[in-house]
Amino acid sequence: MEPSNDLLSKDDILGMDDIPVEEVVVPEWKNRRVLISGLTAAGKNAYQSSLVELQGKTRKLKLEHSTAKLLVRCLVDAKRQPLFTETDIIRLGTKSAAVLERLAKVASRLSGMDEQEQEALVKNSEAAQSDDSPTVSL
Repeated sequence: MEPSNDLLSKDDILGMDDIPVEEVVVPEWKNRRVLISGLTAAGKNAYQSSLVELQGKTRKLKLEHSTAKLLVRCLVDAKRQPLFTETDIIRLGTKSAAVLERLAKVASRLSGMDEQEQEALVKNSEAAQSDDSPTVSL
């Protein structure tokens, strides 16, 4: 079979601007707008890894600050530069849960993380846990 003339090269693929960005109006913040960027594959892996704590041969799902952790990675300025750093996670977490959850849903969608994937992560961790332990066996 002859390769198609419209096949992408490595440089073509690496040169693509394929990270989606969406502008969202936040009524609770005086109808101002924010830009939310999807995560890169590396960013998604880093985010998901930040939710798991390894303790020997067990792992523990840590959902504390998970919404703020995602938004710190996804809220960007007009030049697509992050608005926040890791040091802002706790402060960002003091904002309205309803607002942050709404923004996190957009960030998740743009990053290819649907609700089923998030639920599976939690369900798999819960299924592997014993009744007396907050950890998950590897």
